[in-house]
Amino acid sequence: MLSFNEVEGDTHNLYQQEFLNSSAQGSIPSHILKVKKGGPLMLLRNIDPIYDLCNGTWLLCRGLFKNMLDVEILTWSNAGIKALFPRIKLKTNVCSWLPFVLSRKQFPVRLSFSITINKSQGQTIPNVGIYLPRHVFSHGQLYAALSRGVSQNSTKVLIKERKIEGQDKDFTKNVVFKDILLSQSWQCFFYITCHLYIYLWCFFYTTHTFMLEQIVFTSPKILLNDIHIPSSLKQTLTSPHASLC
Repeated sequence: MLSFNEVEGDTHNLYQQEFLNSSAQGSIPSHILKVKKGGPLMLLRNIDPIYDLCNGTWLLCRGLFKNMLDVEILTWSNAGIKALFPRIKLKTNVCSWLPFVLSRKQFPVRLSFSITINKSQGQTIPNVGIYLPRHVFSHGQLYAALSRGVSQNSTKVLIKERKIEGQDKDFTKNVVFKDILLSQSWQCFFYITCHLYIYLWCFFYTTHTFMLEQIVFTSPKILLNDIHIPSSLKQTLTSPHASLC
């Protein structure tokens, strides 16, 4: 399936169509979109957040038409819901390597047999294979990857750099910023988040006002100075290495 490309404000056709077709950027799909029925796709734009049709949502191609794409949502809470996508206009960023703004009319998807760790955040995947050619480089990145699966048996990890100095077994680094976990600001954030979660849970899942008041407003008052992390948990969270044996 081919796209329709044009340059914003180019009334004299200064750029050849072949050059526009060959231009590619990560935020827009390619000019030639090769899609097969049953193939995995990733959505590149926020279409309808209510039905989890957002940037990064995993889809399954169910049918192909000239100007319509039939898909099924694979992740998030609306997994199994079917949707139809038309071709939409996608524009490149002003700060991109192109000296102009490229407008491409194409289906807002691309083939996705694998996704990055950042794109997988918030998704629950039945069978997960994690490929780590090198160690992770960001706080919480390893946790985000390992927590995508539903069990330890359905999660497999392939590590290239598996040796760490001073360790005999296979390890991979776990990047942890201790200041984030042990700082007073984190304790304040933890305190506020817990109480906000309790309040929202009561608001959405109960119709009894007295229960809401009993749980939220008569709960034991926890002072910020009293919040602490147990030494055993602190040692686990701040460990610079995570064993995968």
